[in-house]
Amino acid sequence: MLCAPTVDHVGGRATGLPVAGLTALQALTTHGSVTPGDRVLVIGASGGVGGYAVQLAKAFGAHVTGVCSTGNVELVGSLGADRVVDYTTTDYSDPDHLEGGRRYDLVIQLGGTTGVSRLLTVTEPTGTGLVLGGDGGRWLGPIGRVGAGVIGPGSCRSCCVRQTPVEPI
Repeated sequence: MLCAPTVDHVGGRATGLPVAGLTALQALTTHGSVTPGDRVLVIGASGGVGGYAVQLAKAFGAHVTGVCSTGNVELVGSLGADRVVDYTTTDYSDPDHLEGGRRYDLVIQLGGTTGVSRLLTVTEPTGTGLVLGGDGGRWLGPIGRVGAGVIGPGSCRSCCVRQTPVEPI
């Protein structure tokens, strides 16, 4: 039997890393082709994938705008977003609210229900838009709700909302 090692020193906070971290990495590199200086908009920046997307995009040298609710503005800023937009007070999909009038090279929508046609109004004509999740409705429920904490000094942080205990087999 092959079993994954336990990670007691992080108290289960690393559980979101494999899926959330790799999903963000794939969105930014494989599909988004982010390069230094690119402008990236992350909608759902306070969730598991979004939190990693903000941090990784910054590490790649991008200018990052994170979209979240009022209660998560400080968190998203602490993850490294250059600009944080509170969607409860500002319509991030309105071209009039673009910083410096510049559109985004990459738009990643992880939460929310903004239509693709509306997202295209803030995306560069040669840019990329990715819709990776959102409200799952009654069948799927919320997607990507993972916990909060630091994995290790100087590393990415996993943003956890809830932990669910799993009984040993």
